[in-house]
Amino acid sequence: MSGKREFDMMLNLTQHVLTMEQQNENVVEPLDKKYICNLLTFDEIPSVEKLQEVAIELAEYASAQGTDSVLIGGAVYLMPYLIFELNKRGIDAYYSFSKRVSEDFVQDSDTVIKRVVFRHCGFIKATLPRC
Repeated sequence: MSGKREFDMMLNLTQHVLTMEQQNENVVEPLDKKYICNLLTFDEIPSVEKLQEVAIELAEYASAQGTDSVLIGGAVYLMPYLIFELNKRGIDAYYSFSKRVSEDFVQDSDTVIKRVVFRHCGFIKATLPRC
């Protein structure tokens, strides 16, 4: 499933602050955002065991919050493990689809500042391939 969808509640399991558009689509921040951000931060190359451990902790957290949908993103090497653990608990994972909008600002006659803004446009369900 992709595009706009109304959720009862979707839990943000990313390090990013929600946009107004995402909040308007019933995405909410976790009660302990710092805990989630710490789990999603890797200071060294993680082992498969570490990735599995983090995925289980995140999925258990989401399950304890009573949500059936989560927003994921970040370390691409963690996402398959996280999707697997979430799905085992009956929780659907989604990525945010955004468009990059470039804006140029003229500061003086020879200086232009370019700013890129990411605009949330909808969700893409995160699925694992079937073998």
